[in-house]
Amino acid sequence: MKLRYLLDTDVLSLMQRDPNGAGGQIYARIDQEGADSVGTSVVNVQEQLQGRFRQIGDAEQARKGEDLSLAYRRLREAVEFFRDIQIVDYSKQADDCYTELRSKGGLTPTKVGPHDLRIGCIALANSLTVVTR
Repeated sequence: MKLRYLLDTDVLSLMQRDPNGAGGQIYARIDQEGADSVGTSVVNVQEQLQGRFRQIGDAEQARKGEDLSLAYRRLREAVEFFRDIQIVDYSKQADDCYTELRSKGGLTPTKVGPHDLRIGCIALANSLTVVTR
């Protein structure tokens, strides 16, 4: 089956945080659609890993060993999670889309952030549907 859906960060977070609740519903839907039809973008991976690194840095600064241990565990869990999902690259075609949409002026960074626009352009470049909350 061909990749059709691109999961956004909020959906990925639900899957990770609440696998028996709302995240479980997402897993059930993925099972219906077929795991090979679902992926995420490298930008979503960046967002999640940056968040994990920030948590580690905050815990280090606060000198809280328990928080640091949790932050490192969450980093490991994120890496393991992304090992099992297709990741779509940010291509030249996606970058051309990004540049074109930004140059038109209507999609300013205050209206659509750079990460969200890059994710959208990855979806457009690959004819994918973005799945978000």
